[in-house]
Amino acid sequence: MTPRLESASPETTSKERRPVPDFLLEIQTEELPAGYVAPALAALEQAFRSAIDGGRLSVGAIRTTCTPRRLTLHAADLPEAQADHTREARGPAVRIAFDEAGNPTKAGIGFARSQGLEPTQLIRREDNGNEYTFAVVQVQGERTADLLSGVLPGIIAGLPWPKSMHWRGKAFTFARPIRGLMAILGGEVVALETAGVASGRTTPGHPFEAPDPIEIPSADFEAYTDALRAARVLVDRAERRAAIVAGMKPVLDADDPDFAYGDLLDEVTDLVEWPLVLRGHFDEAYLELPAPVVVAAMTGHQRYFPVHDADGALTSAFVVVANRSADDDGTILAGNERVLVGRLDDARFFWHEDRKRPLADRVPALAKVVYQEDLGSVLDKVGRVKAVAEALCDRIGVDDAVREAVLRAVHLSKADLVTEMVGEFPELQGTIGRAYALADGEPLAVADAIAEHYQPWGEKDEPPSTEAGAIAALADKFDSLAACLSAGVKVTGSADPYGLRRQALGIIRIVRARKYGLSLSQAFKVALDRLPEAVRNMRFAFELMDFMRDRLVNSELRPSIEVALKGSRIPRMRLVLALLDYSPYESDTEDPERPEFRFDDLVDFDKRLEDLAGLAEHQHTVWDALIEVVERCYKIARDADLPESIDESLLTEPAEQALYSAFRAGAQAVREAVERGDYADASRLYVDAFAEPVHAFFDEVFVNVDDPALRANRMLLCRLIHRLYARNIASLELVPGT
Repeated sequence: MTPRLESASPETTSKERRPVPDFLLEIQTEELPAGYVAPALAALEQAFRSAIDGGRLSVGAIRTTCTPRRLTLHAADLPEAQADHTREARGPAVRIAFDEAGNPTKAGIGFARSQGLEPTQLIRREDNGNEYTFAVVQVQGERTADLLSGVLPGIIAGLPWPKSMHWRGKAFTFARPIRGLMAILGGEVVALETAGVASGRTTPGHPFEAPDPIEIPSADFEAYTDALRAARVLVDRAERRAAIVAGMKPVLDADDPDFAYGDLLDEVTDLVEWPLVLRGHFDEAYLELPAPVVVAAMTGHQRYFPVHDADGALTSAFVVVANRSADDDGTILAGNERVLVGRLDDARFFWHEDRKRPLADRVPALAKVVYQEDLGSVLDKVGRVKAVAEALCDRIGVDDAVREAVLRAVHLSKADLVTEMVGEFPELQGTIGRAYALADGEPLAVADAIAEHYQPWGEKDEPPSTEAGAIAALADKFDSLAACLSAGVKVTGSADPYGLRRQALGIIRIVRARKYGLSLSQAFKVALDRLPEAVRNMRFAFELMDFMRDRLVNSELRPSIEVALKGSRIPRMRLVLALLDYSPYESDTEDPERPEFRFDDLVDFDKRLEDLAGLAEHQHTVWDALIEVVERCYKIARDADLPESIDESLLTEPAEQALYSAFRAGAQAVREAVERGDYADASRLYVDAFAEPVHAFFDEVFVNVDDPALRANRMLLCRLIHRLYARNIASLELVPGT
C-alpha cells in the first residue's frame, strides 16, 4: 500500500471504481463423502463473507454449490479494489516530538517514520487540552484480486471436516486430496496456491463421459454451469436433486415433504454428477425377511431406494441412481441387482442363523461386550437400567402388565448386539431385536419396547409410542448420562462418542410427550447409586442437572426465536432463563448445599413457562406491575449480608409496618396458588398484595439509613418479598427491558 498525504489533490485521493461482474472459486478434489459436503459449503460461505467484510469490500449475492468432486462458491458484484481510505494515528505530544527550536526529536522522527512520513508532514492538533502530533495518511485501496490471493489459501485450509487426510507431510490436511483450483475474478485468474496446487481457469468434466478439462473464460455463473452441463456435470446441487426427483416420480413420491427417504435423497444427490434413475427388481422370496432388514440391505451400503405399494407394503422393486447418462445395454442395472441379491443373501443367512437361539439365551454373552472401561460390560449396564426402570415404574404408577413388559424388554434390550445381523447391519439394533423377540413368542408390548428403547434417535425421530417403550427408553438414557459423565466421558463441541446430548434431549422429549411428573434429579440419583464404586459420586447429580439445563436451553432456542420473530412482547428465552436459574435462596431448602432446580419436574416447568408467557402477552398491566415489584425489591437488597428474621421492634415507619403486614397476609395465598400449580393466579395475588405497599414503602421510607440494624431490617423485608416470588415461581429479575 502506498501512503499519500492529507493535502494530496482530489484527483489522487479518489476515483470511480469499476465493478467487475463476478468471482468464481472451485476447489476440485477426489470424491468427498456425501455427509461432508453441506457443512463444508456453509463454512466456506461464512469464511468468505467474513474475509470480504474484513477487507472492506462490498459484495452482492453469494451462493455455493457442489458435486462429489468440487466445492464451488460464486460471489456477484465485487469491486475492482477496496475504496481508498484515510488512516489517522496520534503520536507524541508536540513538545516531545519537537525541540524548542522546532526540530524533530528522535521520538518525532520515529513516529513519522512508522507512519511512512517525514516529520515535517506531521499535523499538530489539540486533544484534551494538550497539543499532539498526528499522522493523517490517505491509503490506496488494495486490488480485490490481491486481497483474495492473500485470504483464500487460509479459507481453504481452514474448512472443517469430520476426518481429514494428511499429504505433503503433516503441513496440510483436507477431507480428500485437492486436485485443482479454479479462481476467476471477472475474466482474470486470481493467483493463489494451496497444498502445492496452483489456481487456473479449468475444471474437469464427467469422470467417465467427458474427462477432459474445460476452460472457463469468466466468472459468469450461468456460463460456468452451462459449460459443465455440456460435459455431463450438473454442478448446481438443486438442479441435480430435482433431476433425481423427476426420475423417481413415476415410482416414488420423492418430492413429498413426508418422503420417508429424504435423507437418503440428499445423500445420493451428493454422490453423483449426472444422475441416471433406474428401476430394478429382486426375487420376491426375500420379502420373507422382516421389512427393516430388506430396507437396511438396500439403503445402508448401496443407497438404493425401496419401493412400497399403495398400502405401504414393501415390494420387490428398488430404485438406484447411477452416475451415468445412459444404461443402454442394462449392464449398470444388472450389476446393481447382483450386488443387492448378495446383500440380501447375507441378510437371509444371518436371519436364519440368529433364530437358532432365542434372544433370551444371548443375554449372558453381553458380559463379554465392554460398555466402557470404568463401567463394566453391557450386561452390567442392563442390570443398572433395570433398577432405574423399576424406580420409574413406581414413580409413574404403572400397572403390573406395563411393569412386567418394561422389565422384560430391558432384560432383552441389548441382546441383539451379539447377533450376526447387527454385526453386519449395525443400524438394525433395536429394530431387529423386536423382530427376533416376536419370532421367539415374546409379547408385542415387550417387542415394541425393545425397538423403542433407543428412541428418539434424533431430532426428526419420534419418541416411543408405547408406555413400556417410553419407560425403558428413559431408564436407558438416565443410566447412560449418569454412568458416562461420572466416568469422565467428555462432551465437547465436536465429540460426543456416546451421544449424550442426544440422550438428554431424548429424556426431555419423552417426559414432555408423556407428561410424566418425574423428578429428574431423583432419577439421576437412582442411576448414580447403581454405578461401580470407583465412579459413584452422589453429588454428581448436580452436574448432571447442569448438563440437562444446557440441553433444555438448546431445546427452547428455536421456539424462542420463532416467538420473538412473531412480535412477542418479551422474548420467550428470557422467561426460560428466569425459570432455569437456580433459586437464589438455597438456605430455604431441606439440604442447604442443594440448589433448587426449577426444571426438575419438566411438566411443572412447562406450566410455569406458559402461565408467565400468557401474563406477559395478554395481561400487560399485571405483568408490568409484577416486574416492577420484583426488580425494586431485588435491587435494594441484592448484595447485602442480612439477618435471618425480621425484628418487628424496628418497624417504626407506617409504610414499612403496612408492607410487613401485607407480607404476612399475602404470602400464604401466593404459596397456596403455587401448590395448585396455578402460577398465573399466584402472580396476580402477588401483585394484588404488594404493588401498592411496595411503592409506598420506597416513596416514604429511606432504606439506606446510617443505623446498620435498621438498614438491614428494611432490606430483609424487601428480600423476603422478592424471595417469595423468586423461590416459588421464577427469578423475574432476569427478565429486563419489559
